[in-house]
Amino acid sequence: MGVELLPCPTRKLWRAGRRIDLTVVLTVLFFGLMATIPASAALADDDSDYFVFLPLVERSLPPGIHGRVTCWGEPAPGITVTLWHIGSKGGYVPFGHTQTQADGGYHFTALPELSNPYVAYHNGEYGNVDNPAYLAYWFGAALMKYTPGEIAAGGDFDIADVRKLTPVAGATTTFPVTFTWEPRPATPQDNYGFEVYYQGDTYRMPWFYTSNLGYVGSYTWASPCCDFEYGQEYAWNVRIFWPDGSFGSSYAGRPVIFTRLLQ
Repeated sequence: MGVELLPCPTRKLWRAGRRIDLTVVLTVLFFGLMATIPASAALADDDSDYFVFLPLVERSLPPGIHGRVTCWGEPAPGITVTLWHIGSKGGYVPFGHTQTQADGGYHFTALPELSNPYVAYHNGEYGNVDNPAYLAYWFGAALMKYTPGEIAAGGDFDIADVRKLTPVAGATTTFPVTFTWEPRPATPQDNYGFEVYYQGDTYRMPWFYTSNLGYVGSYTWASPCCDFEYGQEYAWNVRIFWPDGSFGSSYAGRPVIFTRLLQ
């Protein structure tokens, strides 16, 4: 039995829910207000002022590392995020995992001292179903150190994928070639980078990579470089960088073949 992949929640549905919640809150406040005003006061003809004091409810966070995950700017519940840190042997290792709550929030609590911890999302790994509606991964900005008892920010981030537009998957194209994608409207702080690499292997040369391009939806590659070969299948992809140092990558590279002349 297959697993149904759910896209990001729609703004319309979530906003409708907020309107319902707000209506309920206002109704409760109204009747609560009416209940606190004496009948004699309600019937009085004078200009006396009556005050109703409502309790201020605050929900403080416990010690730990906290943040929030969204998709298209809306809460993304049920997403597994992983807390990484530098282990005793000097490399990064996962410390633990937790799932986001209904509001998209995540909370790592009862933590020991951790060196350079950061929170990450991995699509298709660590309990997450592979979902093409989401980014391939997101790595939050690392803290220098976590000290037990402190409340630290693990970072808020959005996992909606960057939708690639052109060239289409498997296209054969000549230079210059313009690659286009759809900037994520809910996250204008996105700073995009463009890359081309061997299909299925991002660590094998040649590998072409641009510097951060800003909040744009295209990049034109004028001519091949870096020992790229005509007739060889490569993949192109888009990366995302945020001002706080966190970054991610769009879901799966899209195949492309370069040729000298179109046949």
